Amino acid sequence: PLSTEKYVKYISSGNDFSVAITVEGELYTWGSNAYYNLGIGSKTSQVRPVSILSPNKFISASAARYHAAAVNTNGKIYTWGANTADGDTGCAETSCCPTCSEPTKMGMLGLGPNYFYSRTPKPVPGIVGGFISVSCGVYHCLALTSSGELWSWGDNTYGQLGNGAYGANTMQYSPVRVAYSKSNGGTLSNVKIVAISAGSYHSMALSSLGELYVWGSNANGQIGDGIVRSSNLCRFPKRIIKPPVYRIPFKTISAGAASTHALSFNGSLFSWGSNSKG
Repeated sequence: PLSTEKYVKYISSGNDFSVAITVEGELYTWGSNAYYNLGIGSKTSQVRPVSILSPNKFISASAARYHAAAVNTNGKIYTWGANTADGDTGCAETSCCPTCSEPTKMGMLGLGPNYFYSRTPKPVPGIVGGFISVSCGVYHCLALTSSGELWSWGDNTYGQLGNGAYGANTMQYSPVRVAYSKSNGGTLSNVKIVAISAGSYHSMALSSLGELYVWGSNANGQIGDGIVRSSNLCRFPKRIIKPPVYRIPFKTISAGAASTHALSFNGSLFSWGSNSKG
């Protein structure tokens, strides 16, 4: 289906599935589909790209482990797939039988506290339009507006939402602003964010000045500030300005599972965190 007439302009790979956006803005998914993560309404895996959410046009998409998200040209965010620990889809979408073992909701769909999963893409409620980018980790998502505001939702065990809280009981089932006021850190109150990337359990953002911010799990040093914390996490977005990165603005960022990467304007590539796979 992705012939020479449908060139791809954006692509994202999850654990075992992928999403792509064509030049015309069409959204395609393919791969394994054990968690409804392809958004086609069933668990049938697809070895060829399948178009979803037509006739919507899209500008950003992200494939995670159990779920996916996408932003259309109107700035609306859609999510689909599993919303539970380990991708458990044993219940109905929003209810579980009285004798069933109810799985733990992790909130990464941002659809509120009732969803165990979603077979098809659904718009994330509680936020207005104007979004231009989305990036998802295992159990959380980041979303960026055209004005540079950063939002997050999902699991917050390692502080990956950047709102100052951490722990399983601080997860957010709906989007929250990231560190925009004194009550939740204030780190980004006067900062315009232009790019985002979510790792498995940590997050990163790039400012319009080329400054790099990282937060969340630091179990493998992925924060990059050289500080060993007793709790191995960073609850607020931390600006990384120590040498040799100081005064070198960045232009591209990417968070891996437990590693972090950034490309500077002078062409230097920096990486830090886990190196267990090289």
